[in-house]
Amino acid sequence: MRVKFVPQRPAGTDEPRFGYGFDGDVITATYAVEGQESITDTFDFSTLPDGEAQVELIETVLPVNPIKSAKRVNGEIWVELLWYHGPDAPESERFPQWQEVS
Repeated sequence: MRVKFVPQRPAGTDEPRFGYGFDGDVITATYAVEGQESITDTFDFSTLPDGEAQVELIETVLPVNPIKSAKRVNGEIWVELLWYHGPDAPESERFPQWQEVS
């Protein structure tokens, strides 16, 4: 699976964070705001056929859908995931590159 994080600076005083876990074609996303209980959802792309997924049809229990795009190309999954960063984020977080995860 190839992943690229889509950086975004959250508005407001809360600083939400996403954490991600990867297992084959499955992504586990955890949404957390300091002082609140975190929420987790799982996205299974194992049945995604070649081509682009309709992201608007991907349902989630999270307050924000972290899946910005998903597609399978020649059997490999490519996913763009929402990534909130802080005010002093390094350049690597503000301008991420595609990376391979397992």
